[in-house]
Amino acid sequence: KNMVILYRQNANGIGREFLQCQIEAVVSFSETRRDLPELLRKMPKHEMRGEPLVRSRFRRILVEPESHPYFQKVWYFRHTLDQSSPLLQRSVRREVAQLDGKWPTHRCSSPEDIRLAFRENILAINITFTGVSNLTADSAFATKKYKMQVKEMI
Repeated sequence: KNMVILYRQNANGIGREFLQCQIEAVVSFSETRRDLPELLRKMPKHEMRGEPLVRSRFRRILVEPESHPYFQKVWYFRHTLDQSSPLLQRSVRREVAQLDGKWPTHRCSSPEDIRLAFRENILAINITFTGVSNLTADSAFATKKYKMQVKEMI
């Protein structure tokens, strides 16, 4: 399990808390167009300038806890790397599912083994925070984008 921490600087003081907070995480992937071979064959090179050859795909990541009733300064949340995690390669998810949620021993004997289990086309993880200011009762919204390189994830 990986742990992520949401931390607010200058959060000390009465009224600087947030109520009814929600966190949502989305991962973006780069994906080569499935119709790329056909597109390359049919279109002249000068007409392809406006056509994207790589697309971005997005999938929601389940994090727990998704909500926090009274966020003051630090919020710990995590994503479980299991058979439903979009961060893992399909073959790894299949192996984990066959072992009832346990990781195969050859996949977790070293940090490098775990890195190899991640999908290579991860671009970023986007965290979205929403809540209500305890001071003004206004809605609060923030996003943070973590550009990913699998080598740096663990």
